[in-house]
Amino acid sequence: MFYHIMPSSVFEKPLIELVQDIISDIEPEVSIDGYGKKWIANLYSKQQKIVIEACSRKVVRRGITGSSLGVLHERFHALLFKLIDIKANNPEIRAVMLWGGSIPCTSMDLAACSKWGIYVLTIWNIHRLNDVLNNVPPEEVNRDSLNYISRKKDRERPKWLWLADERKKLILEMLEKQPLTGAEIAEQLGVDYYRVCRFYLQDLLRKGLIKRLIRLGKGHASLYGISDKQLDQLPLGRLNELLTGKKRVDFLKGKIIDLLHKNNVMNFRELCENLYPFSWHEVQGALSDLHRKGVVRKVGPPWSHAWKLSS
Repeated sequence: MFYHIMPSSVFEKPLIELVQDIISDIEPEVSIDGYGKKWIANLYSKQQKIVIEACSRKVVRRGITGSSLGVLHERFHALLFKLIDIKANNPEIRAVMLWGGSIPCTSMDLAACSKWGIYVLTIWNIHRLNDVLNNVPPEEVNRDSLNYISRKKDRERPKWLWLADERKKLILEMLEKQPLTGAEIAEQLGVDYYRVCRFYLQDLLRKGLIKRLIRLGKGHASLYGISDKQLDQLPLGRLNELLTGKKRVDFLKGKIIDLLHKNNVMNFRELCENLYPFSWHEVQGALSDLHRKGVVRKVGPPWSHAWKLSS
């Protein structure tokens, strides 16, 4: 394991002095508004827009916490909640959790901190405060802090998380080639459909890595892809298989409007040819509905009229 080599004098200084060596204008015990309440920040720099919650086993008062790892782990989550609440009301602030010893958390806790934009440092890698000031992403800084977690087994990432990451990469590779439904993704991965939709796809959607191109409704698998452009490139035969009910009719109306917008005037036969494999009576029904709502109008003689957008 690699530890940053620091002079012995560092360990003789209080945490506040170590921080002041890097951020000169840092102030102790500053009141700051959170989303839910007003907090007293341990250390705050108005110029650098950085708030630091420092916690050392030597300086924590008796009764709030002790030296046991379990109680310190509770303290870790209390500080995390405090910093998240401060950032919710002040998005521009960089929030840092600084420990005077090893970090009483797990790799999962650090991953959660990275997700919320919280930096986690210890006295052994306090030099990474410079990276915080330079807006280095929390994921990169917290990856270094992983080495300073108290227990060795807590530093190791669970095997199921590594497996989940590999499957998410495979899903992204599949969706880059073509849009797929959740059922099709589950079949190609050989994984339970519920697990694919509940864990892998939902996580990718939250991170903005994929999009739900078509929401087919309750009880039906939605169509997923990387970008909206993939939907325009999707063959009509594929959409004909997926779409049902009102969504099918709405999609057909949209395609008719797009075709008339591009070609100005089209007769019924030309529309049917462009919208194959949708049946002619489906096209006729969509046209009648659009005509009734005044979106399209007939042009030409009654026995061989064509269609045009009203506006």
